[in-house]
Amino acid sequence: QLRMLRVLRLARLLRGLRSFRLVGIFRDLRMLIHQIMFTIKPVAWAMILLIVILYIFAVVFTSFVTWHRLDTGMNLHGLDVHDYEDPLIQYWSSLPRSMFTLFLSVAGGVSWQEAITPLSQVHWLAVILFLG
Repeated sequence: QLRMLRVLRLARLLRGLRSFRLVGIFRDLRMLIHQIMFTIKPVAWAMILLIVILYIFAVVFTSFVTWHRLDTGMNLHGLDVHDYEDPLIQYWSSLPRSMFTLFLSVAGGVSWQEAITPLSQVHWLAVILFLG
């Protein structure tokens, strides 16, 4: 019977050693979650900064395109479905479209050349600002 108690004690000891190994894994996981939570604030500020920069440049590009459309006599209101085939209208006709085009240019969703070609028809300064 004494031998049986020793075997049970040994089994409990081995079970305890297994739990120590799991505690080490959870400690690493807890540290990883803590680091992720610690980086959320800087990432949020970086996203806000990116949105502000996109907004400022979108205002500039939309203004350039609007002035160009006024100078050339293009219709500013009541765009037809066929007007969206024009890359200038497709990419730069409104502030949300301009912001989306800039985001796609940065994220790789649209080629820079596709976005800059209509701007080259508007003004050379718009091209410089886009590339700068």
